[in-house]
Amino acid sequence: MGSLNDHWTLPAAVSRVEKSVISRHDDAVHGHMLSITCADRAGLLFAVAEILMRHDVERLCAKIDTLGERVEDTFLIRGEALQSPAIMQALEAEILTCCSNQAGREMRPRFLRARG
Repeated sequence: MGSLNDHWTLPAAVSRVEKSVISRHDDAVHGHMLSITCADRAGLLFAVAEILMRHDVERLCAKIDTLGERVEDTFLIRGEALQSPAIMQALEAEILTCCSNQAGREMRPRFLRARG
Protein backbone atom coordinates (compact mmCIF):
# COMPACT_ATOMS: atom_id res chain seq x y z
CA MET A 1 0.00 0.00 0.00
CA GLY A 2 1.46 3.36 -1.05
CA SER A 3 1.37 6.70 0.67
CA LEU A 4 -1.52 9.13 0.40
CA ASN A 5 0.54 11.29 -1.96
CA ASP A 6 0.83 8.33 -4.36
CA HIS A 7 -2.92 8.49 -4.82
CA TRP A 8 -2.86 12.26 -5.41
CA THR A 9 -0.20 12.25 -8.10
CA LEU A 10 -1.63 13.52 -11.36
CA PRO A 11 -0.78 12.07 -14.76
CA ALA A 12 2.08 13.79 -16.61
CA ALA A 13 -0.35 15.05 -19.26
CA VAL A 14 -2.00 17.32 -16.68
CA SER A 15 1.15 19.41 -16.31
CA ARG A 16 0.70 20.57 -19.91
CA VAL A 17 -2.37 22.62 -19.00
CA GLU A 18 -1.41 26.27 -19.32
CA LYS A 19 -1.53 28.12 -16.00
CA SER A 20 -2.76 31.68 -15.68
CA VAL A 21 -3.98 33.95 -12.92
CA ILE A 22 -5.53 37.22 -14.08
CA SER A 23 -7.24 39.88 -12.02
CA ARG A 24 -8.94 43.05 -13.13
CA HIS A 25 -10.95 45.72 -11.43
CA ASP A 26 -14.60 45.71 -12.48
CA ASP A 27 -16.53 48.89 -11.70
CA ALA A 28 -19.83 47.23 -12.60
CA VAL A 29 -19.55 44.80 -9.68
CA HIS A 30 -17.57 47.09 -7.35
CA GLY A 31 -14.80 44.55 -6.97
CA HIS A 32 -12.17 42.54 -8.78
CA MET A 33 -12.63 39.56 -11.03
CA LEU A 34 -9.98 36.90 -10.42
CA SER A 35 -9.66 34.26 -13.14
CA ILE A 36 -7.61 31.11 -12.59
CA THR A 37 -6.80 28.50 -15.23
CA CYS A 38 -4.65 25.49 -14.43
CA ALA A 39 -4.58 21.71 -14.06
CA ASP A 40 -7.02 20.34 -11.52
CA ARG A 41 -5.68 18.77 -8.36
CA ALA A 42 -6.94 17.68 -4.98
CA GLY A 43 -7.24 20.61 -2.60
CA LEU A 44 -6.79 23.35 -5.20
CA LEU A 45 -9.96 25.27 -4.36
CA PHE A 46 -9.19 25.04 -0.64
CA ALA A 47 -5.65 26.33 -1.22
CA VAL A 48 -6.87 29.31 -3.28
CA ALA A 49 -9.51 30.16 -0.67
CA GLU A 50 -6.87 29.97 2.06
CA ILE A 51 -4.58 32.38 0.17
CA LEU A 52 -7.43 34.86 -0.27
CA MET A 53 -8.34 34.55 3.42
CA ARG A 54 -4.74 35.22 4.52
CA HIS A 55 -4.82 38.45 2.50
CA ASP A 56 -8.19 39.45 4.02
CA VAL A 57 -9.85 39.23 0.62
CA GLU A 58 -13.58 38.57 0.67
CA ARG A 59 -14.97 36.06 -1.82
CA LEU A 60 -18.40 37.26 -2.91
CA CYS A 61 -19.15 34.89 -5.75
CA ALA A 62 -17.42 32.06 -7.58
CA LYS A 63 -17.91 30.27 -10.87
CA ILE A 64 -16.08 26.95 -10.69
CA ASP A 65 -15.55 25.03 -13.93
CA THR A 66 -13.69 21.75 -14.13
CA LEU A 67 -13.30 20.65 -17.72
CA GLY A 68 -11.70 17.23 -17.53
CA GLU A 69 -8.27 17.91 -16.07
CA ARG A 70 -8.49 21.68 -16.64
CA VAL A 71 -9.83 24.17 -14.10
CA GLU A 72 -11.30 27.52 -15.13
CA ASP A 73 -12.42 29.31 -11.96
CA THR A 74 -13.56 32.91 -11.65
CA PHE A 75 -14.07 34.75 -8.37
CA LEU A 76 -15.61 38.09 -7.56
CA ILE A 77 -13.44 39.41 -4.72
CA ARG A 78 -13.20 42.54 -2.58
CA GLY A 79 -10.79 43.78 0.05
CA GLU A 80 -8.57 46.66 1.09
CA ALA A 81 -5.47 44.75 -0.01
CA LEU A 82 -6.69 44.83 -3.60
CA GLN A 83 -6.21 48.61 -3.73
CA SER A 84 -2.42 48.16 -3.81
CA PRO A 85 -0.99 47.08 -7.19
CA ALA A 86 2.03 45.55 -5.42
CA ILE A 87 -0.14 43.44 -3.10
CA MET A 88 -2.39 42.46 -6.01
CA GLN A 89 0.65 41.31 -7.98
CA ALA A 90 1.95 39.32 -4.99
CA LEU A 91 -1.48 37.71 -4.54
CA GLU A 92 -1.57 36.67 -8.20
CA ALA A 93 1.96 35.26 -7.94
CA GLU A 94 1.09 33.27 -4.80
CA ILE A 95 -1.99 31.78 -6.47
CA LEU A 96 0.04 30.95 -9.61
CA THR A 97 2.59 29.15 -7.42
CA CYS A 98 -0.28 27.26 -5.77
CA CYS A 99 -1.51 26.22 -9.23
CA SER A 100 1.97 24.99 -10.12
CA ASN A 101 2.33 22.74 -7.07
CA GLN A 102 1.50 19.10 -7.49
CA ALA A 103 -1.29 17.75 -5.36
CA GLY A 104 -0.40 17.00 -1.81
CA ARG A 105 3.02 18.66 -1.81
CA GLU A 106 2.06 22.11 -0.58
CA MET A 107 -1.43 21.34 0.64
CA ARG A 108 -1.42 21.49 4.40
CA PRO A 109 -4.97 21.30 5.70
CA ARG A 110 -5.44 23.56 8.67
CA PHE A 111 -8.24 23.56 11.12
CA LEU A 112 -9.59 27.03 11.60
CA ARG A 113 -11.31 28.22 14.70
CA ALA A 114 -14.67 29.84 14.19
CA ARG A 115 -14.51 33.58 14.50
CA GLY A 116 -16.58 34.73 17.41
